[in-house]
Amino acid sequence: SSADSLGNLDCQYPSYVDAESEELLKAKFGVGCLSACCYELCYSIKVLSGYWGEHTRILMIESRYIVRNDSKHYDMEIKQVGTPDSSALRIRGSETSPFHWTDVRFPELLCVRPVPKSMDNVTPQFKWSGGFDLCNLGMTPLRIRSYSKSSD
Repeated sequence: SSADSLGNLDCQYPSYVDAESEELLKAKFGVGCLSACCYELCYSIKVLSGYWGEHTRILMIESRYIVRNDSKHYDMEIKQVGTPDSSALRIRGSETSPFHWTDVRFPELLCVRPVPKSMDNVTPQFKWSGGFDLCNLGMTPLRIRSYSKSSD
């Protein structure tokens, strides 16, 4: 068949990992675990063009979520709702980065906050946005509040 194939891959702990080994893995690699909720990958299989194409397929594996910052004035920090600020990923203007869920114990919702380009390792000027679902296609407005002396 000449049709392309698409799908999702789930990366999980092997079923033979016992509770003690799972705790050691969590201690070594952080709070999150390797469940399908954390590391979702997509694959596509296509017919290879050229001499070997009729019988050869090419498998491409990619992150399920790719995040791009199109802002010219701000870097953006993104993280999963409920996770600590230390788990945030900073994406500079015009940069693209894969995103994976940090912790299966929290909802699969993303939150963002802008960071002025000149601000590195400084107290944030903005609060985190509300969480939003990455599976909803289209444009979604976000309300992001700045920190000020009169607000909490």
